[in-house]
Amino acid sequence: MRTKILLSCLLISAVFLFSCGVTKNAGSGLKEEAVIVEKYWKLTAIEGLKVQSSETWVREPHFILKADENRVTGSTSCNSFFGTYELSEGSRIRFSQLGATKMACKDMELERQFFEVLELADNYTINNDTLYLNKARRAPLARFEAVYMK
Repeated sequence: MRTKILLSCLLISAVFLFSCGVTKNAGSGLKEEAVIVEKYWKLTAIEGLKVQSSETWVREPHFILKADENRVTGSTSCNSFFGTYELSEGSRIRFSQLGATKMACKDMELERQFFEVLELADNYTINNDTLYLNKARRAPLARFEAVYMK
């Protein structure tokens, strides 16, 4: 009887210790990464100015971070773009190897600003369904809202 109680206590202790370790690891950024990856992030503001929809847009400006091979895809409002991203501890983000289609559109200024944000951003802040791309401690470079497809 005593052996059974001892084994039960050891088993409960092992489960408790294992679950504590899992909780600790979940706080290391993996949970945040799951919140930002595989979502459609629509651009809503850039350099503090609200982005207004325009009839000159081919597609609304947005990006999606794909978990598969850390790929980023999206649209700048004129051209489609692609590249890679890296997420690291401390809500750090880095975009690289960016490329795009080469259509000429009426207004290319938003595209220029969008690429500048992707090149400069080194961290992000997320609050519910709002994502901010930032450079160091400056004001946010851009604001994005999550869009859920039905």
